[in-house]
Amino acid sequence: MLSDRTTPVAGASKLLETVEQLLRVVTSTRFPLDLPGAPAARKGRTALINQAEDYLLPRLQRADAPLLAVVGGSTGSGKSTLVNSLAGKQLSPAGVLRPTTRSPVLVCHPDDVRWFSDDRILPRLRRIADPTRQDRQEVSQLAVVTSAALTPGIALLDAPDLDSVVDANRDLAGELLAAADLWIFVTTSSRYADAVPWDALRTAESRGTSVAVVLDRLPVGAEEIEQHLSQMLRKEGLGNAPLLVVPHSALAERLLPAEAVAPVKAWLAELASDGEQWTAISTKTLDGALASLRPRATALVRHAVAQDAAAQDLREDINGAYARESEQLSRTIEGGDILHGEVLARWQEFVSTGELARTIRARDGRFRNQLAAALSGRSLPGQGLSRAIAGALTAALEQAAEHAAEAASQRWSSRPAGAALLASGPGLARASSGFGAMARQVVTEWQQTVLDQTVVSGGKGAAKSTAYASSAAALVVMTAAVLPVGQLVDGLPESHRRSNASASQELVSAVRRTFEDADARRLASRARSALLQSVGALMEGERRRYEARLTEAGVGERTGERLRDAAAGVDEARIAAGGRDRPRPSRAASRDHWSQRHAAAPARREPPTNPRSVRTRT
Repeated sequence: MLSDRTTPVAGASKLLETVEQLLRVVTSTRFPLDLPGAPAARKGRTALINQAEDYLLPRLQRADAPLLAVVGGSTGSGKSTLVNSLAGKQLSPAGVLRPTTRSPVLVCHPDDVRWFSDDRILPRLRRIADPTRQDRQEVSQLAVVTSAALTPGIALLDAPDLDSVVDANRDLAGELLAAADLWIFVTTSSRYADAVPWDALRTAESRGTSVAVVLDRLPVGAEEIEQHLSQMLRKEGLGNAPLLVVPHSALAERLLPAEAVAPVKAWLAELASDGEQWTAISTKTLDGALASLRPRATALVRHAVAQDAAAQDLREDINGAYARESEQLSRTIEGGDILHGEVLARWQEFVSTGELARTIRARDGRFRNQLAAALSGRSLPGQGLSRAIAGALTAALEQAAEHAAEAASQRWSSRPAGAALLASGPGLARASSGFGAMARQVVTEWQQTVLDQTVVSGGKGAAKSTAYASSAAALVVMTAAVLPVGQLVDGLPESHRRSNASASQELVSAVRRTFEDADARRLASRARSALLQSVGALMEGERRRYEARLTEAGVGERTGERLRDAAAGVDEARIAAGGRDRPRPSRAASRDHWSQRHAAAPARREPPTNPRSVRTRT
């Protein structure tokens, strides 16, 4: 990031603030879903982030920093040889091996090296001091070297080829051009019409970047090539760009003769020394880069809105699937649908063995003292029924989690974005691997809570009798919480339910009286609510697995809206600070004053006392 030694430019604090805000929003916008246009959006996002970090923030913070002129072009155009010749010595590797320039080389005057030796600009590139020791397998490095032959105030950066056969080199070349105050495009009489560099030139023109063109190695008598290139520049809206010609010359110690590069060197020297020209270039490029942010961000907004909509669909899929299964689970618990199989068998056993009658009497508090002696060594009532209820609830929970996961997975699989997310991490189509254990723990803790909260006063009875009575009361509450009294009656053994014997009728009445008791119903309602709350939290944890997959992938919310607001903030601050209302000047605009002197080598001017004292007009 930026050096702590830098200080904000006076009057540019609002612009700096809005660009930093846009950078934060763009950085947090990932375009992770597999949608049409997403790859292009990711590439545009990266380009915008790089330019903000490499150029906009450094230039806004220090308008008096030296200009960075990036020397770019096609393979074999002579970029490195030109930079070496301007510097007067071999600095940037040049040769027939392609690509020659893998890691970029920055050449500046010794007085300016402090501006480039830290990470003020191009913070992702590791600095090295010797270009000849660059790692040819690594492009994330920047060689910073000095030459007293250059004029203070402007640095040259020899970039990789725009049409390099290495993808990383091409990407880095584009990133470096976006970080430039000035792009010096180097071409030759045989390569000046190549498509790739012209695409980059159009991008530079659309963003308002200052551009100069060097026609290298022009043969004697080939003036029509220079004329044709001038026509092409005017056609593309670059008629204001200086066109500098380097005649074809023999190399001496791999350098061009001084007279061959004299026009380029003189033009750079005047540009660095003339505060008015220097500021004109800096201002033009900065305003163009700022003006380009809104249309570039707007293009990202369209994709972000599509991502937001797709993410909302995916969230609705999982919310719907888990809500439906949670509702079904609640109906299962509240409606007594678990009274079958093991639970029904244990309930009927509970009744047939007379344990129900003893439980009812214990709960009613009758015969408690008389039971005390008989209960020594007797297990607490209804343990089989209690375990059966726990097992049935656990099974219902597991089934609901499996069905919800399967339904959500099927919905996601029907959407390309969802299918890609499922493929990126298997396991969502089933409940969590430890869900069964968690479900059993939730039910067990619920049963223990019911027991702890069901207090029965023991009178003079023995402790064993009191424990029996408390357990009996808890069993009534627990059973009433998940099994309606009507189903309990219907689940009685047929011999008891349909018999006209007084004992059977008394049992049916006792069941109704016990489970319809006001206190029992109140406690059962509270216990049922607690169970549903615990069950809901468990299902919510399962749903969050899907939400976590979205988060891990980088899916945000309202990203389109936040992008739009941040881009508008930059544009408003730019215009308020005096920026142009359009991202670039009209193609019919008159030639910039700084480009009118390129045809002849001007006399060297002495630099003013502070050639960059004029702050950037932002």
